[in-house]
Amino acid sequence: MTIEIGPNLHFVERGWLNANHFIYNGAEPALIDTAYYTGLEETLGAISELGVELSAIKRIILTHVHSDHVGGVKHIQDASGCRVLLHPVSRHHIDTRNRWATWWRYYDHEADFFETHQSLEDGDRVELGELSFEVVHTPGHSVGMVTLFEPREGILISSDALWEGDLGVLTPRLEGSDCVFRALASLDRLAELKAKVVYPGHGGPITEVEEALEGARSRLRRFIEDPKAQGRDQIRKIIVFTLLQKGGLPAGSLFDNIMEAPWFGETVSLFFGNERPRPVFDQVIEDLIKNGAVMAEQAILHAAAAA
Repeated sequence: MTIEIGPNLHFVERGWLNANHFIYNGAEPALIDTAYYTGLEETLGAISELGVELSAIKRIILTHVHSDHVGGVKHIQDASGCRVLLHPVSRHHIDTRNRWATWWRYYDHEADFFETHQSLEDGDRVELGELSFEVVHTPGHSVGMVTLFEPREGILISSDALWEGDLGVLTPRLEGSDCVFRALASLDRLAELKAKVVYPGHGGPITEVEEALEGARSRLRRFIEDPKAQGRDQIRKIIVFTLLQKGGLPAGSLFDNIMEAPWFGETVSLFFGNERPRPVFDQVIEDLIKNGAVMAEQAILHAAAAA
């Protein structure tokens, strides 16, 4: 789904493998995020449908550098020579070619490095034609994540700081053991903006903003009270992402597949102490199937969410 949310600025809703992104088809075409590596053809199609020549793109503004947000950057930059703008921490991770801090190696995700040109500090402004967005640093899900707020129209581009009653997965081994507290502080800050409509990194537009904020804050408060709930949330979300990324996997090999990446063993150790990885995995899979997030078809497990 593509909708115009302001003069020449279009919101492109994708799924859960490919993050939502934005296309500005004004005088100097620009993008905000570029979805996942394997979704590049659809990303390019959305750009073309809005009358933007790939070679004409001037800027890519990145909310953060996780793979589902930067997958198309290298291809688009090679075709256009466009500038890339992002938070200084995210910029450092890209400039130093750090596959761990970007999550790519940790979670076994696909992405290519690219050239960066400008840091977006908290309080900076991003101009897109008639719209002027304030850069709001919102760490938690990612230390180098920013959201963008247009005060005149009340538009908030929240990336993975806020979804509909939820937020992006928390990864304390990479983002810090206090990431849940920083995510909560970021939501408190977003609440002060009094946005009229939120365009999240995943899911559709949010008009009941206060309810979405309170739902997400409630989840974080639960994580603080019950750290195992945070661990289960992390495992559930990454397993679903892995199934989307791989296009489904045999039930018998999924455990071995996720054990090959560093994240699973570390997460079990961090949140579940002496529990063995396999029983934790089996319980999470059982819960995912029971609530409909994962489907079993002829011994193949698939994510029910759209890619």
